[in-house]
Amino acid sequence: MTDKTNLIREIHEYVTTHGGENTATHLLVQAASAIQTQAAELEAVGAGGVSGPLVGSAAPPTAQAEGWTATAQHQTYRCKIKSRKQIDKEIPRDQQGWWADVAAGQKLLLRPAVQADIDRCHLGGRRSKNPDDYMCETQTNGSLVSKIALEYMNPEENVFAAVPPPPTSAEGVEHG
Repeated sequence: MTDKTNLIREIHEYVTTHGGENTATHLLVQAASAIQTQAAELEAVGAGGVSGPLVGSAAPPTAQAEGWTATAQHQTYRCKIKSRKQIDKEIPRDQQGWWADVAAGQKLLLRPAVQADIDRCHLGGRRSKNPDDYMCETQTNGSLVSKIALEYMNPEENVFAAVPPPPTSAEGVEHG
């Protein structure tokens, strides 16, 4: 297999010997150049290569020395919320969330929910309290989306989202 440093040169040679450049080849050369540039920038700041899932991984030693802490990471997914018509037909109204009114038919970037997300959110009625039944928006304090609302979930390649730590106090806990 060709290493990264020779990839762009080989693409240019192939284009030259096989009669010019078409749009697809031009875009491929641009993409390979962008990847090579980004890899060089990451290497320059000491990020190094990362492979495999980042779940439970520790920060690099230099980052830990500067006060950074390890953060669990989860795979992210490009998800499509069912259409409003599908939601109304398949999901009882008392089990529908914000997504039924605001995001029906939309594509969202989501990560699997964890117990900290469930503890932070107020789930009422007959809604499940099991994190396996939900996805969560990737931003800090993102909203939950029930998996029954999803038309599909496609994993994003090499895109991970930080998972919130469990609550340190009674925040988000309903007292009855």
